Amino acid sequence: MNSETLTSSTKILETIRKENEGKFGILCLNCLIVRSRFKEIYDFMNKNDIPTPDDESLTKLELLDYIAIYLFRKYQKNPNLQKKYSTPLTYIGSTII
Repeated sequence: MNSETLTSSTKILETIRKENEGKFGILCLNCLIVRSRFKEIYDFMNKNDIPTPDDESLTKLELLDYIAIYLFRKYQKNPNLQKKYSTPLTYIGSTII
């Protein structure tokens, strides 16, 4: 990732965390990813047309960040998703589950 992309990605993750700080849900996406196999994560990415990152040495948590950033951007660009889901995190969670 170049520095511009890294800064953008960092801002997206900060936005997601800030908008959802203190909120509780039924399922922790972090726990779901940690308990998944790499093959399952990559299969999920392929099924949802999420491009595979160039860096093959990503951890599961880094893959979760990558997926969240991709889905956040998709949500922001798609008015239909914004009508269907109240927040980006709701969309990300619904897609992952």
